[in-house]
Amino acid sequence: MTLLNGCSTMTLNKQCRERADDALCYEQLRATDDGISRYEGMLSRNIKSRDGKILLPYKRYSSGADRPLVFFLGGGPGITNLSYQPPASLLQHYDVVMLEYRGVGKSSVKLESPYFRKAMTRLKGSLSLEAVEKMRPLYRRGFEDLKARGFVFDDFAIEEIVADLELLRTRLGYQTVNLVAHSFGTRVALKYKYLHPQVIDASVLFALNTPGGFIWYPQQTQAVLQRYQQSIASVGSADSQAFEAMLQQPKPWPKRWLGIPTDPAKTLFTSFMMSYNRHTAGYAYKALLDAQDGGSFHWFLLARTYGIFIRVGFNWPDLFLKAYLEDCNPEWVEEADRQGRDAVFQSPSSILFGGYREFLDVYGECRPRPIILDFSRTLVVAGEFDISTPLERLPPSLPSEQLIIVKNFGHADPLYREKERAGQVISRYLTDQTFSPDAFGHPSVFVPKAFVQ
Repeated sequence: MTLLNGCSTMTLNKQCRERADDALCYEQLRATDDGISRYEGMLSRNIKSRDGKILLPYKRYSSGADRPLVFFLGGGPGITNLSYQPPASLLQHYDVVMLEYRGVGKSSVKLESPYFRKAMTRLKGSLSLEAVEKMRPLYRRGFEDLKARGFVFDDFAIEEIVADLELLRTRLGYQTVNLVAHSFGTRVALKYKYLHPQVIDASVLFALNTPGGFIWYPQQTQAVLQRYQQSIASVGSADSQAFEAMLQQPKPWPKRWLGIPTDPAKTLFTSFMMSYNRHTAGYAYKALLDAQDGGSFHWFLLARTYGIFIRVGFNWPDLFLKAYLEDCNPEWVEEADRQGRDAVFQSPSSILFGGYREFLDVYGECRPRPIILDFSRTLVVAGEFDISTPLERLPPSLPSEQLIIVKNFGHADPLYREKERAGQVISRYLTDQTFSPDAFGHPSVFVPKAFVQ
């Protein structure tokens, strides 16, 4: 590996594209702080898509000493893997590397097509397969457009992401690697361990997403909301009874506020996504409760927020393609839709996976992605109120003694809201496979500000 300082990034990337082999093209020192140096480099891979080459940037934090390696694998799909800032408690003991996911973020080849976002803007009425009928033509155009632009779909499967990581590990000269992952990243971590078990030392997985996990089942979502209702009831919230009634049988959602049209499907989808974070979930749930009494400004505002979310929330072609490649199963989607008929959030998965017919017409078939789950030397951290990867989805093969359930936390909170504590948990487990069940403390019962009387 050669450090090329002083050369422009443009020059280095041009040289990288001209290489015929898979290679670590360059690595440059960018900054040093408290004895930890941050390097930025570029991995070059040959692919079948477009012009046959993809450049993947990475960040590496290192003290320069001979230390074990951690690959950080963030959530998604549709989101960059370069935004995480490793906590000091982790950097004290480990080199940390983040490699960009192919097809998104700062990857030189990004999955691009306007039709998926356009399809999402057509959402109207309900979160159901029935509502998807008006979106299907745009889903089809989206998948056809990706193919016409020269994208070979299998280039963006998780197996290829694993191949990127394994090439980088070997080129950097590390003999083994530890994996720290969140949500979509845990799917990558599980496949990495399945394909290369001999190089994985240990793993810490936040918000575990196992095969099938891109499909949200409304009955499991309802179970999470039931725990939430019990939480606010335990502190005497006046809203707890109304929340329970909404869970049992939600009233029809309002379609107007002060005479202004508001679409229930858009508000419900926005509210569902806000439920990932404990600090926004409460406001979303309060808006739902107010809507059960006829509507409110917050209900109207969430409907308007949907448009902003669709524009900036995800790289939608990346999300759709990678999720469909992994969890393309019409029976799962139809079961989720059936469960959503009487559920608070109905079935968000019906919207995101409602284009499975169109995907199959373009791609050809749902291809099995073989994997055997291996939780040896693995710690899983789950939030009690995680609505995306709920406790109900934890596989039976996961030993309970390798699980931390963080009370009152949602999907992203344990890793991102408690970053230093998370770093301490990660460092301890990776070092000697021990942890404290109370590692995240004893937070009091969480009552959102929206519920304070």
